Amino acid sequence: MIKIITNGYALIQNIANKCKTFVAKKKFITACVVGENFSCGPSSKCINNTGKKEGIKIGNNCEILAQFVAERDASITIGNYTTMRDKTRLFAIDEIIIGDYVIISNNVTIYDNNNHPICPEMRMAMSKSGFYGDLWHAKHSDHSPIIIHDNVWIGERAIILKGVTIGKGAIISMGAVVTKDVPEYAIAAGNPARIVKNVKQ
Repeated sequence: MIKIITNGYALIQNIANKCKTFVAKKKFITACVVGENFSCGPSSKCINNTGKKEGIKIGNNCEILAQFVAERDASITIGNYTTMRDKTRLFAIDEIIIGDYVIISNNVTIYDNNNHPICPEMRMAMSKSGFYGDLWHAKHSDHSPIIIHDNVWIGERAIILKGVTIGKGAIISMGAVVTKDVPEYAIAAGNPARIVKNVKQ
């Protein structure tokens, strides 16, 4: 009896996830330009506030379980055969470019902006203005493009900050906070991330 209940519950969960994935994919495709063989998951989300669908472009044969946010006149461009796993988040007000064959693990954060201003007086003005006004918009923060080249692997819970370029074939270790460029075929780890060794070529 318990087995029947367990199997029935698993079947219901499976059907529910398929329905959620169908809805998520429909919304995703409506918000941006996707290539052939695009797939996503129930938690995938694309918020495109640029006013143009082509502000976010995804190549062929990609699986995106992540959440995208593009504001102002930002752009997000993803190459072919790239995957982003669950609870990863991209937030662009400038530009994020990710190449082909890139593997981005779970819970990775990629922000091309500081989200809030650095200046203490501006942050005080934000709080005085209420918590949902224009001053809270990321457009008031410092920002700079992020470029992640082909065949990069980014480990779980890594954070990639504004202005960073990650070279071809590099590895970003789990939990690394990347504040500076990473050369090709380098392995970066730590907070702030530093080069610990090179990948065998």
